[in-house]
Amino acid sequence: QWDSRGYSRSLTDQYDKYGRFNGSLEVNGKATFNENVADNVGLQIAYKAHLNNWKSAQAKFPIAGIDITSDQMFFISFAQMRCFKYEKEALEATFYGDFQTYSPPDFRALGSIQNTHEFYEAFQCPQRPETMCRYW
Repeated sequence: QWDSRGYSRSLTDQYDKYGRFNGSLEVNGKATFNENVADNVGLQIAYKAHLNNWKSAQAKFPIAGIDITSDQMFFISFAQMRCFKYEKEALEATFYGDFQTYSPPDFRALGSIQNTHEFYEAFQCPQRPETMCRYW
């Protein structure tokens, strides 16, 4: 569902519910909406490109001693690129200035993955969120 300003209620609510980051800072789902949509759609497009590169989503990733599929490596790599360590002041300046547009990196990864059915299939997760926001 969309509200009167064009925001997806499910996506806005999802990011609002993440609560506090780094102990004190809250995510504002409306303020970060555009970038959250971009992160979610970007992951879905990247996943489709990944599938075009591999013959099978279950193909084994060719690293000796690591038994994971190409899909699992794709999602691990996606989450890894959002791993950051911030000092509180830098975090506040980057994500909570006058014009907050980005969710903190942890929630950028979590939100996108949480809305991707293929992640749950790749890792054979028995539990899935009740609501997934899909745009693509």
